[in-house]
Amino acid sequence: MLDEGTEFPMDSDGVISKLQTIIMPQLREANEEVGVMVHIDDCFCDDCEAERGSLTFATTILVEVTNNRDTMIARLLPGEARSLGIALIKQSMELYELREQGCYDNVK
Repeated sequence: MLDEGTEFPMDSDGVISKLQTIIMPQLREANEEVGVMVHIDDCFCDDCEAERGSLTFATTILVEVTNNRDTMIARLLPGEARSLGIALIKQSMELYELREQGCYDNVK
């Protein structure tokens, strides 16, 4: 199903953008800091090299989303990261426009 006026499909949960990644995301024990972190790849330390595996340094973008229990880690190739960025910008602009039109004035 397509959301009116967009090229992004919308599923029954209201998800309007899906990103297919080559490298599967991982779920780990929570980091110390809760929030969203984006790393332009990793460093040359032994831990980062072990995490990267066979991937060449400086070829991925690492996205970490941490709550109080878990950290979801997604390693994205540059094209995948660009697609995610475009989807985030598009959807945030649509939300901004809806707020400007007063669509959420009655939400408490």
